[in-house]
Amino acid sequence: MTATIPHNNSPNTGNQWADLVTNKRQFAKELREITDKIVEADNTISVYEQNIKTKKNETKDCLHKIILFKEDLRNFNSELLAVSDKISQSKGFLSVVEKRLPKGDEAELIENMNKLKEKIDSPDFQSKNDMLEQYRKASMNLEAVKAVRTVREQITKLGDDSKNLSNKIMKIEAEMISLEARISQNQVAIEKILSSKNSIQEKREALMAEYNNVLSSLDGVNKKLDLLASDRKKFSATKQGGYYSSRDEYESSMIEFKQRAERKMKAGEKLTLDELRIIFQEN
Repeated sequence: MTATIPHNNSPNTGNQWADLVTNKRQFAKELREITDKIVEADNTISVYEQNIKTKKNETKDCLHKIILFKEDLRNFNSELLAVSDKISQSKGFLSVVEKRLPKGDEAELIENMNKLKEKIDSPDFQSKNDMLEQYRKASMNLEAVKAVRTVREQITKLGDDSKNLSNKIMKIEAEMISLEARISQNQVAIEKILSSKNSIQEKREALMAEYNNVLSSLDGVNKKLDLLASDRKKFSATKQGGYYSSRDEYESSMIEFKQRAERKMKAGEKLTLDELRIIFQEN
């Protein structure tokens, strides 16, 4: 609403004052509604920022775990390589020694050695040198058989170690794949949240612009109400004092209205249609 030139003895009409009050209430209501929307937008943005922070922290934790897993992976691969080398060396040893082993198992060799020892220890036996040579060879064969048995046991244990290490490596690799997938998911989620946050921020900026426009309109209404209230007060005081006639009062209010309009024009302020008319009307 804009102020109009008074046409009665009073410097403003009751309808004009009522319209301005109605506008003031409407603008105040709009400001409250817009403020609620701005607060809601701020809360939503805060939630988005917290979600982004959570996703980034989770991603950071995943990256840290991947670094630790890579270190474990290097260690396990190094151990696996060492175990594989030992298995290869042991199998190489067996391939050479097993070809030279005598027939019979360890128990048979021990039994044969015991028989040879009994003959050697017998007082009636004469060819001890030949028998001692046989005993020495039998002893060497027994040691070779024991060595082969020990190596085979070592190969079995190394095989178990290799299997365990391989399982650990596969588990770590699976964990790393899962963490990398989680990181990718978080990146996608962060991008979506950022997009939603930017959309809310744009809406907030639009709300702030609307808020400023309504606030400006409310300020304009308040200024007009102040002017009308001032005119009412002056008119009431003049009327009660009885210093002027009705015609004088009307002319006085018109002169004051024109002077106020001229000051606004000099200040570069926007004028109402009535203010323009009174400035440029012919005397």
